Amino acid sequence: SIGCSVVAVPMAIEADLRGDQVEMSFGFDTCTKVYAQLLSNITMEAMCTKTTYHFVRLLGRSASHICLECALRTHVNYCVVSEEVEGRHLSLRNIVDEVVAIVLQRSKDDKNYGVICIPDGLIEFCSDMKLLFKEINDLLAKEEFKGDGASSVPASGALAERLSPAARESFESLPEWLR
Repeated sequence: SIGCSVVAVPMAIEADLRGDQVEMSFGFDTCTKVYAQLLSNITMEAMCTKTTYHFVRLLGRSASHICLECALRTHVNYCVVSEEVEGRHLSLRNIVDEVVAIVLQRSKDDKNYGVICIPDGLIEFCSDMKLLFKEINDLLAKEEFKGDGASSVPASGALAERLSPAARESFESLPEWLR
């Protein structure tokens, strides 16, 4: 028998591994420190040139912990928080309108630059996109669309005509290449 010690290092990039015994996970702390340094550099560049907006997509597929932590560390101009989007039942259009309002207000203050953080999985939290994804998934699960993969996926027009009016409006708001 050989004596052995086992040491577990908590590692979870989404900061969803917390409890009485785990104050901070290794992946989250490291990730946010590195991202915050990069965001600080981007923010400084924007402040020096005073001519550009930077839209930065950060990790955060199922939660906005990384995006929010980085925003708090760097004081970016705006940070979209997926959980807030879901809680307020915001659509993608609502988010765009909020960002446009911020850019316009900053422009009135002669600040035509800034940094806006967006979590990677944001689209899944938008009320209109949730509905669209659900309806598309339901349609694709039906027998008429089952087959040999890509060739069985309907053309965007055929898909759009089977969607509810609300989902169709969201679908048609997407760029043609994305439909």
